[in-house]
Amino acid sequence: MGRGGDTREVRGEPGLSPRKVKKKLHAAEQGRDDVAEARRQWQAGQGQLAASRLVFIDEPAAKTNMTRLYGRAPHGQRLVASYPPGHWQTTTMTSSARLASSSASITIDGATNTEVFASYEREILVPTLLAGDIVIMDNLGAHKNAATLARITAVAAQTRFIPPLLSRFQSDRNDVEQSEGTTARR
Repeated sequence: MGRGGDTREVRGEPGLSPRKVKKKLHAAEQGRDDVAEARRQWQAGQGQLAASRLVFIDEPAAKTNMTRLYGRAPHGQRLVASYPPGHWQTTTMTSSARLASSSASITIDGATNTEVFASYEREILVPTLLAGDIVIMDNLGAHKNAATLARITAVAAQTRFIPPLLSRFQSDRNDVEQSEGTTARR
């Protein structure tokens, strides 16, 4: 078992040695019938959403302790690399992404909690929202705060939450993160 995650042996063809494959985990709730139905309804309703009105919210984070501990070097040579000095930190960027641009961004030291997200939403996000916008968020508990949702709907914007992904739709990133990647490549 390596630092990168659990591995398991996979038997190949007879006579070949087994190879190690990284295990891919997903939330157990993805197999529930109610979650499957919510996902079907989400996908069925996507065609009725005006793409120009969508505002995706996400909080990607980076940790300084994500430095790789192993690497590759030419045979016989030592691999020398540096890492950030000091204590380990988490930096979170909360941002909204629209079809044409990314806006309303903030970077904080630490993780997002209800207080941090409420401050972001109140001071940075809501002033950029227009009547009819549809704010799409994942199921982070901080997104579901009643006061936060009330401020978004007070400007005549709607909120929608992405249901957990089902196994057959599983990818390394959720819908919001995929949209951020598309926006970043433009």
